[in-house]
Amino acid sequence: MMLTIGIIGMVVLVLGCGVFLSFGIEQVPAEQAPAAMDPAVLSRFLDAGSRIDDSVAAGRRVPVELLLSQLEQHIRLEEAAAETFLSAPSVRNLHARTTSTLAN
Repeated sequence: MMLTIGIIGMVVLVLGCGVFLSFGIEQVPAEQAPAAMDPAVLSRFLDAGSRIDDSVAAGRRVPVELLLSQLEQHIRLEEAAAETFLSAPSVRNLHARTTSTLAN
Protein backbone atom coordinates (compact mmCIF):
# COMPACT_ATOMS: atom_id res chain seq x y z
CA MET A 1 0.00 0.00 0.00
CA MET A 2 2.73 2.46 0.97
CA LEU A 3 4.76 1.52 -2.08
CA THR A 4 1.80 2.25 -4.34
CA ILE A 5 1.24 5.63 -2.71
CA GLY A 6 4.95 6.40 -3.07
CA ILE A 7 4.99 5.48 -6.75
CA ILE A 8 1.85 7.51 -7.45
CA GLY A 9 3.39 10.45 -5.61
CA MET A 10 6.55 10.25 -7.71
CA VAL A 11 4.52 10.05 -10.93
CA VAL A 12 2.52 13.14 -9.92
CA LEU A 13 5.74 14.94 -9.00
CA VAL A 14 7.39 14.14 -12.34
CA LEU A 15 4.28 15.16 -14.29
CA GLY A 16 4.02 18.39 -12.28
CA CYS A 17 7.66 19.23 -13.02
CA GLY A 18 7.10 18.49 -16.70
CA VAL A 19 4.11 20.82 -16.84
CA PHE A 20 6.02 23.49 -14.94
CA LEU A 21 9.00 23.28 -17.27
CA SER A 22 6.82 23.25 -20.40
CA PHE A 23 5.47 26.67 -19.39
CA GLY A 24 8.99 27.96 -18.71
CA ILE A 25 10.00 31.58 -18.57
CA GLU A 26 9.94 33.23 -21.97
CA GLN A 27 13.14 34.91 -23.01
CA VAL A 28 12.72 38.62 -23.75
CA PRO A 29 14.64 39.74 -26.84
CA ALA A 30 17.32 42.36 -26.18
CA GLU A 31 15.52 45.03 -28.18
CA GLN A 32 12.42 44.61 -25.99
CA ALA A 33 14.28 44.54 -22.68
CA PRO A 34 13.71 47.58 -20.44
CA ALA A 35 16.45 50.18 -20.59
CA ALA A 36 18.70 50.60 -17.57
CA MET A 37 17.79 53.53 -15.36
CA ASP A 38 20.12 56.46 -14.98
CA PRO A 39 21.93 56.15 -11.59
CA ALA A 40 20.85 59.68 -10.57
CA VAL A 41 17.19 58.86 -11.26
CA LEU A 42 17.54 55.53 -9.49
CA SER A 43 19.00 57.15 -6.36
CA ARG A 44 16.18 59.73 -6.25
CA PHE A 45 13.63 56.95 -6.72
CA LEU A 46 15.04 54.94 -3.84
CA ASP A 47 15.31 57.99 -1.57
CA ALA A 48 11.83 59.33 -2.34
CA GLY A 49 10.01 57.04 0.08
CA SER A 50 12.49 57.08 2.92
CA ARG A 51 11.83 59.13 6.00
CA ILE A 52 14.99 60.04 7.86
CA ASP A 53 14.82 61.67 11.25
CA ASP A 54 16.45 65.13 11.36
CA SER A 55 18.87 64.04 14.08
CA VAL A 56 20.13 61.18 11.92
CA ALA A 57 20.27 63.35 8.80
CA ALA A 58 22.35 65.93 10.67
CA GLY A 59 24.82 63.24 11.68
CA ARG A 60 23.94 63.29 15.38
CA ARG A 61 23.63 59.98 17.11
CA VAL A 62 20.61 59.13 19.24
CA PRO A 63 21.57 57.81 22.68
CA VAL A 64 20.91 54.11 23.15
CA GLU A 65 19.16 54.82 26.45
CA LEU A 66 16.58 56.98 24.65
CA LEU A 67 15.90 54.25 22.10
CA LEU A 68 15.59 51.64 24.84
CA SER A 69 13.19 53.80 26.86
CA GLN A 70 10.99 54.35 23.78
CA LEU A 71 11.02 50.63 23.07
CA GLU A 72 10.16 49.77 26.68
CA GLN A 73 7.28 52.26 26.62
CA HIS A 74 6.01 50.74 23.39
CA ILE A 75 6.17 47.24 24.87
CA ARG A 76 4.29 48.38 28.00
CA LEU A 77 1.53 49.91 25.84
CA GLU A 78 1.28 46.80 23.68
CA GLU A 79 1.08 44.55 26.75
CA ALA A 80 -1.63 46.77 28.22
CA ALA A 81 -3.58 46.58 24.96
CA ALA A 82 -3.23 42.78 24.93
CA GLU A 83 -4.43 42.54 28.55
CA THR A 84 -7.41 44.77 27.71
CA PHE A 85 -8.33 42.50 24.83
CA LEU A 86 -7.90 39.32 26.89
CA SER A 87 -10.03 40.69 29.73
CA ALA A 88 -12.87 41.67 27.37
CA PRO A 89 -12.40 40.17 23.90
CA SER A 90 -14.34 42.05 21.25
CA VAL A 91 -13.86 43.21 17.69
CA ARG A 92 -13.62 46.82 18.91
CA ASN A 93 -10.83 45.94 21.36
CA LEU A 94 -9.04 43.84 18.76
CA HIS A 95 -8.86 46.68 16.24
CA ALA A 96 -8.33 49.53 18.72
CA ARG A 97 -5.53 51.94 17.86
CA THR A 98 -2.51 52.00 20.10
CA THR A 99 -1.23 55.18 21.68
CA SER A 100 2.37 54.24 21.04
CA THR A 101 4.45 56.63 18.95
CA LEU A 102 6.24 53.63 17.42
CA ALA A 103 3.08 52.23 15.84
CA ASN A 104 2.67 52.27 12.08
